[in-house]
Amino acid sequence: MKKMFYKNSKTQLIFDLIKEKKVGTAKDLSGDVEKKFGVKISSTDVSYRLYRLWKKNLLLRAALTNSSGKLEHVYSVNDLPDRTISLNLNGKIQEIQLAEYTSSSVSRHLHIRSIIKNIFDTQEKPEPLYPYELCLIMKQKYQLEPNSGTIGVLLNRMVYKFGELARSKMRFEEGHLYHPDLRVVENWIQNPPHKGLLPDEKGLIQLIRDRTVITASDIRKEAIRRNSSLPTSFSTISFKIRKLKQLIPWIRTEYYAANSIVYDTSINQQALEEKLKQVRFWLSDLGKRKTAYGREFESFGAYIFSDIVHMENKEWFSTNIEVERNRRGRFGEFDVIISHSFGPPEFGLRETMVFEFKTAGRVGWKEMFGYDPKRHKWGFITKLEKEKEDGIFRGKFVRPVLVLAHTIEPGLPYELTKKGVTIIYLSELLDYLERKGIDPDSILKAINAKYYQPK
Repeated sequence: MKKMFYKNSKTQLIFDLIKEKKVGTAKDLSGDVEKKFGVKISSTDVSYRLYRLWKKNLLLRAALTNSSGKLEHVYSVNDLPDRTISLNLNGKIQEIQLAEYTSSSVSRHLHIRSIIKNIFDTQEKPEPLYPYELCLIMKQKYQLEPNSGTIGVLLNRMVYKFGELARSKMRFEEGHLYHPDLRVVENWIQNPPHKGLLPDEKGLIQLIRDRTVITASDIRKEAIRRNSSLPTSFSTISFKIRKLKQLIPWIRTEYYAANSIVYDTSINQQALEEKLKQVRFWLSDLGKRKTAYGREFESFGAYIFSDIVHMENKEWFSTNIEVERNRRGRFGEFDVIISHSFGPPEFGLRETMVFEFKTAGRVGWKEMFGYDPKRHKWGFITKLEKEKEDGIFRGKFVRPVLVLAHTIEPGLPYELTKKGVTIIYLSELLDYLERKGIDPDSILKAINAKYYQPK
């Protein structure tokens, strides 16, 4: 056979090697060329050169699926007496039919390309598709059963050679997503139904959208509290956030005070800066002390109202008690929720008390009513009323209780009592403990010494 290439060309080396081996794949030949001739060449480059040799009818070729489920081609010399060869595939001996290059191969690809373009053109709603989804549509609508690996190769040629399709940047479990318009691909990844993303990744996106700014620690707490599909380990959360950052342009992260912060850049920039400022403050040493002091004050209140008060007259008062802390609803978080029954269970007399503990400074109107745009936070009463209408308190009798460590704006107590709010001051708690013979200093001194450092 006449040689078509120069002696020192890589293609000639590959051609000579396959004549010697009789049969081989691009991956096998890539390693053999380096071992025998000392020439480094990638399997992708070998695959391209083998394809060119096949196209010149110097080789025969057959398509098969390897052990990892991917499409692979086997090449052989074209002077075999029989074009059927036996190969060991996945532990089984299988007969493989080799074929030469013909114009029908090109016409079939053109036919399938036109079908793929027609599938996207006739969609009722623009939607990116995986290769296996295109195969299913071809089978249902066009009575074709192409190999998914072959379709994957053709789709990539439509992306990179012909510019007819766009492809997702990341490969998902089912493969890449394809569509003529890249904006459609990105939109379906970034917004519901978040095509291609796993349930925990969809949950992370929704949580970031809802909270705007959130730390990795808060994500883990939310996962444990809600018992949802959110990841619970910090390593998994970190990996998922890195993945989502590559796919979704509005997700950003920063590292502050040994904590990872994730935030949504699509909201108003001024509002975002305000939220970041708040989160950075609560991650600072001063913020951590105030947070700890607030939690201790909540624990102090929960101890008084759920442990001490409910010790007497258990037959009639405060039976079947359930206590929840830091319960998050649709419109915000509640410090302590105590549900209890009055009298025997058969009477069905049950109420829910929702506690709001205010530990710092003077309580103002914005903290009780309406919405604070700077803090992106609903006031206690407004938040409670919204939850009663369409939230976690539906169908329950709710008694709001405001527990104050300091002071409140004049006139506000009157408005709160009209809303059915009971206000309890720290001084009243201390008086009660003293009357019951409980030394309040034994609790408060530990709190003050450990968490509260006055200026």
